[in-house]
Amino acid sequence: TMVIYAVLPEDAAELKEPGFAKLWKDFLVGSDKHKNNRWKIIPSLFEGSRVLARAVGQKPALLGNKLTTTYVQSDAEGGFIELDCDINSSYAASWLTALVKGYAKQFVMDLGFTIQGNTEAELPEKSLFTVRLTKPDLSYARQLRGRPLERRNKKTKRLN
Repeated sequence: TMVIYAVLPEDAAELKEPGFAKLWKDFLVGSDKHKNNRWKIIPSLFEGSRVLARAVGQKPALLGNKLTTTYVQSDAEGGFIELDCDINSSYAASWLTALVKGYAKQFVMDLGFTIQGNTEAELPEKSLFTVRLTKPDLSYARQLRGRPLERRNKKTKRLN
């Protein structure tokens, strides 16, 4: 499990663009199926072995269509949305994760996240955030206890 926190401030430049603002709002209020068809990851390996480069590639993927994904959202105004992607729900993702672990201390990888734009009004896509993993030492990783929904307080709800 990797936990990443990011904030999209209400005054973010992206939210001032009508196409993206609508795309973001529709994503937040959409069904799980809608979210699965929109949440996109864009991997980019900058440094690492050829084996890893070929396996990871740089092809964007709709994460919710590849992995079982649970969405949790705050009821509070200005709250949060959490996406819990179960890597073990996909044989290919489990295999890729095992490969990445073996090369972890040797790679530099960016993981970009955005919402898929499907119409002219929703393009160009805007990057929500990017995480750079620089030769991570996974010996420091700790397993989270309990299921993600069990760790939440009563101000959150599971989205359907």
